[in-house]
Amino acid sequence: VGAESELGAALCDALAASGEGWEVAALCTEPEGGAAAALGVEVRPFSPFTPSALARSLSDADAVLVLSEGACGSGGAEPKAVGRLLKALPARTRRLLLVSTHGVDRTNTLPFSMENMFGGKLDKQRALEQEALLAARKALPGHSIARFGKLKPSPRASSSSASSSS
Repeated sequence: VGAESELGAALCDALAASGEGWEVAALCTEPEGGAAAALGVEVRPFSPFTPSALARSLSDADAVLVLSEGACGSGGAEPKAVGRLLKALPARTRRLLLVSTHGVDRTNTLPFSMENMFGGKLDKQRALEQEALLAARKALPGHSIARFGKLKPSPRASSSSASSSS
């Protein structure tokens, strides 16, 4: 979930090209076009507010990777949607990896207090992490949260897109 983000697209590309035999399905809000069309993996609809459609999309998931909007920006999974996703995980799912962001434990210290000042972005991200941990501890044998700083395009990707647009 979150394959429509820049990190999600890069992960789909890397897994598809790895030759390791991974069966990857990307859950996308717009599965018929946009960023989903170029992913190189199976694309399924991500309809977090339609429980039956979400259950169908997750039905054979052994592991779930959630790229949160707080960490990955546009195309990442929104907190409300992640809560519904966690409730829809099938019994066969064994692992959950949530990609989050630095600062959720330090919202009262600089520079994170400034980032959290308007809208409570980090507080919302911390609540998302806690919800994921509670759900995972109840039902999953393996779960992790990976926290990253600001994710930016790789210099190689930026230079190749700049040269192709010239």
